[in-house]
Amino acid sequence: MMDTPAIRRITVIGAGLMGHGIALEFAANGYDVRLQDQSAAQLAKAEASIAEGLRRLVAAGRISGADAAAAPGRITLTSSLPEAVIDADVVIEAVTENIDVKRAIFAELDAHAPRHAILASNSSTFMPSLMAAVTTRPEQVLVAHYFNPPHLLPLVELVRSDETSDATISAMHALYTDIGKSPAIVQKEAPGFVGNRLQMALYREALAIVEAGIASPEDVDTIIHTGFGRRLSVAGVFQIFDAAGLDVTLAVADQLFPDIATTSTAPSLLRDKVAQGDLGIKSGRGFYDWPPDEAIALRSRIGDALAAIARLEKSPGSETPEPNLDPAVRKKILRALTYGLYGITAHHNGERGVFTANWLSQASFDPPVVMLSVENDSSTLPLIEGSGRFVICPFTAEQRDLAAALGKPKARAGDKFESLDLAVVRTSSGDIALADSLGYIACQVRAAVPAGDSVVFIADVIEIASFSDGAPLEMRAAGFRHAG
Repeated sequence: MMDTPAIRRITVIGAGLMGHGIALEFAANGYDVRLQDQSAAQLAKAEASIAEGLRRLVAAGRISGADAAAAPGRITLTSSLPEAVIDADVVIEAVTENIDVKRAIFAELDAHAPRHAILASNSSTFMPSLMAAVTTRPEQVLVAHYFNPPHLLPLVELVRSDETSDATISAMHALYTDIGKSPAIVQKEAPGFVGNRLQMALYREALAIVEAGIASPEDVDTIIHTGFGRRLSVAGVFQIFDAAGLDVTLAVADQLFPDIATTSTAPSLLRDKVAQGDLGIKSGRGFYDWPPDEAIALRSRIGDALAAIARLEKSPGSETPEPNLDPAVRKKILRALTYGLYGITAHHNGERGVFTANWLSQASFDPPVVMLSVENDSSTLPLIEGSGRFVICPFTAEQRDLAAALGKPKARAGDKFESLDLAVVRTSSGDIALADSLGYIACQVRAAVPAGDSVVFIADVIEIASFSDGAPLEMRAAGFRHAG
């Protein structure tokens, strides 16, 4: 491969769902971008979608308002492929998942793009060697596989063929790192690469569970997104099972692996849905019914949640308060996600509230940061917004059992907790806490992000105390408990 010049100009072929998101992210990070599509209607639609995507990047804290305002001026829309690639340093193809179409485009790219240009495909299915075979530069061809939405999910899988050069992989890795992505190198061609193989392995087992009558699709989804899925947003599978202990993991694997689905074909449950025309959101029905408003709400909820996670993962700036915590305590606090039952307290202008959250999770360790979701109709929501503070109060085992029996309220004022006879006391930071719980963790709100019918508060931990033996509180998968 020739020495690769500095990458300044990006061309994206295909202005659809993936293409417009890829283009807007490069433009927002200062690159000149040409976005090409044969359809004038698709280019017009992409222009509107780019504006919405830039808004979400600002909400995620990934770019500034000034970056968002400047980005559209860096994007040139065109229907001409030769014109789009005439001076490109990198070309990313994002057209329909049809190998004949992709190979025809790559032959045309090879004919019109500068000799130094790297040619990448966003294919989620086809091996880079299939596209490279129709070019005269196979060493400069790879797959750059994004996940949807491409501008909000950091991952890009860089898939090499046997002929892709180290220089090409290195240049693309540096390019994506420069714009804040998380490039991962797939060292050899394999169907589905890595991400889709893992997704489909989970989907195969989920289908098998539903088909066997073990659980409904709704309950399978609840188990995933309110259970282990929370952990997967902050740690990988090997990290999680290393934390659990490989001896324990081996024992569980020996017990479960023989019963986990291994079918090599899609089950009839899925085939029957497709045969009946139940294709999901696009047809209005899949495993769920999807009226337009609910489809829009789902996509909005996913987008807003991804933006919230992105804000959490962003390195705290100088404006972020540094919690005054002992390093040894800090290491123990927020060690794992929390799925136990707990009270949340807040007060403002003489009003006070006690409630449980839609969900609460830990997102980082140093300094500790938590994410709290509260429904928009919560009477306690204005207390948090007014004070900018809330306190997490883990329940004892007896309180958890009693509160669970009463039913877990969805972020409403504390009438459900009156029968728990919980006394409210002042913390040393001036907040209120439940005196009869295990202790408290006081939090300072860093940001509030709308997420569908809820608000997600991103908060720094500023104070931790135990009411019993002085030991620091520790979050565990089963809930709060005292650290040993």
